[in-house]
Amino acid sequence: MNQEETKPLHGSEKPEEGGKDDGELAMLHLRKLFDEFINLKSTLTDTERDTKLYQMLPLYCNVASNGNQKKQTNSHGVQQPMSWEGQAAFCHHISQLLAKEIKRRYV
Repeated sequence: MNQEETKPLHGSEKPEEGGKDDGELAMLHLRKLFDEFINLKSTLTDTERDTKLYQMLPLYCNVASNGNQKKQTNSHGVQQPMSWEGQAAFCHHISQLLAKEIKRRYV
């Protein structure tokens, strides 16, 4: 090994992870967690469902925040925020969770 191969990575250099940056990896992780949630939803209790959603919420906020800062360019050259096909369903479940939490705290 020569000295160039052993240099640590610095700021702007990206590690070779199949071309994925941290935002993309976080998005893939969120998709995986939400897919598992959807598949197991019918077998979970209400408390377990709520807990799983609460655990995914910070990750979603980070992904959405990073996605707004790093907008992707589509094939037409138009920039758009990162999204995934389950985003509307995720937001629906989070909205239900927040409504339930508001009702619980109000009573």
